[in-house]
This record gives sequence, C-alpha cells and structure tokens, in this order.
Amino acid sequence: MKIIKTFSFWFVLVSIFVCYLNFTDQDDKGLLFFFFGLDPILYHMVYSETFRSFIFDESADEILWGGYLLRVTIGLFYGLTLDFILYQVKNKKRNKGGK
Repeated sequence: MKIIKTFSFWFVLVSIFVCYLNFTDQDDKGLLFFFFGLDPILYHMVYSETFRSFIFDESADEILWGGYLLRVTIGLFYGLTLDFILYQVKNKKRNKGGK
C-alpha cells in the first residue's frame, strides 16, 4: 500500500490515462497529451526535429506509440524526481530533530 502514496505511481497512472484518452480520440487535439504546453521536456522534444518523427506523425496528424511511451516515461521521471525531493526533505527533518 505504500506505493499508492508515491508521486511516481500517480504520475504514471495519470500519464497512462491521458494516453488512453488520446488513443481513443477523446483528446483529438492533443491538449491533454501535451498538458497545454506546460510539460517542458515533451514540449521541447516535439519541436526539435530529431524527436518529432518519433512522437508525432504529421501526415496522419496522430501521436505514435513512441510518443505514448515517452509520455509515460516522462511522467515516471517527474514522479521519481518529486519522490526524491520529498525523501530528502523528510530525511533532513528526521536528522535535524534527532540532534
């Protein structure tokens, strides 16, 4: 039950849900998938020429499987980063209180 309390779990779960919504054409413009441009890593990758063909098929105007995989991976990265920061803060409080 401890995994439910982690950011990693929830970020991956939300990322999978967003990918599902996009895959079933409930997010046909990709607004949720790209989080309105607020996701700096994915937003930068879409507009760099090396990753665009891996993420987005411009001729069919759809997101490719690599894009879905990247969305979930980036969600995991953000979750692990927040979990690490939270761990550091808790560890610092624990060490500070013991002195």
